[in-house]
Amino acid sequence: MDFREYYKKNAEEYAKNFGMVNTEILEIFLREVRPGGTILDLGCGPGQDVDYFSKRSFRATGVDISESMIRLAQRERLGTFCVGDMVCFSGTDTFDAVWSASALFTHLYKNERRKTLKNIHRLLSDGGVFGTIVRKKMKGKRKKGFFSYNTEEVVTELCEAGFVPEREHFFIQDGGSEWIGIISKKGTLTDSL
Repeated sequence: MDFREYYKKNAEEYAKNFGMVNTEILEIFLREVRPGGTILDLGCGPGQDVDYFSKRSFRATGVDISESMIRLAQRERLGTFCVGDMVCFSGTDTFDAVWSASALFTHLYKNERRKTLKNIHRLLSDGGVFGTIVRKKMKGKRKKGFFSYNTEEVVTELCEAGFVPEREHFFIQDGGSEWIGIISKKGTLTDSL
């Protein structure tokens, strides 16, 4: 089953089982965002991170490809939510920060990630902050539709897209799986080489 179809059919179950907030990585991210700033969450799912940002006086907007997830977020969370595809999201506003928890690196193939990272770069104000988390690469087969990485792979893609990675943070989540949080600043292509 395609991940889009999965989230469409299982929004409530996903929110119940995986819609928790990892405050540790979110606080690291928020320290880099100006107080009261604007944050775009791409792949927001049921909106738990947008809600967390909003409760801390940030102006947060969540975008997700799943209408079911957005309806759930609008019903239960603080913040602004809309249906959209992170690969080609065409918002005209710029944001102080963009957050994309695991959707960007978990579900998208490399060509889609490149387009999305370019889009995120466009949506960020000068000096803006980009935060993401990725599942750390493990030995063995990957679960269909879910990718995992080592830090170097993610940093390389971020640099190629014009970001300057500044912080890495490792943590355990989801029953023992290892994750990497990376906070980057918007730079230029020459900054990141």
